[in-house]
Amino acid sequence: NKTFNANNDIRHSLTWSHFLQWKKLQLSLGWKHRTGPPFTIVKKLPDRRGNLPPDAIDSFNGERTPDYHRLDFSIAYGAKLSKREDYKNFKIGLSIQNLYNRKNILNTRFSNFIASTDIDLTSNFPVRLDSESLGITPNVYIRLNL
Repeated sequence: NKTFNANNDIRHSLTWSHFLQWKKLQLSLGWKHRTGPPFTIVKKLPDRRGNLPPDAIDSFNGERTPDYHRLDFSIAYGAKLSKREDYKNFKIGLSIQNLYNRKNILNTRFSNFIASTDIDLTSNFPVRLDSESLGITPNVYIRLNL
């Protein structure tokens, strides 16, 4: 009979973008920020029947991952392949996501990996697993419209 945050509860989200077109060159810069989603800290694993002990968790979805933010940049150059009106164009570009290489935690969960190299199932305890975003990610593209 207690309330809790849903897994997709992201309280704040901000996206800022800026675009500049100069002759045949396009530049853009974008920044994303959001608060982290909630997760549950698991202190004990379920028993063999799948039942959690009463003290396995303190509060359901009571913790949050750190805030997420990244800066993206792109540059593109486009032109026509011919002066003919019916002839199509091309574009070549470079984009870099997560420009300052921040390690953002996307999700946190707990699993029951064996804690030691011994195959002793009594030493089994929850292991925290953080899913991280990609670091700096460059992309190059060429687009032909024929």
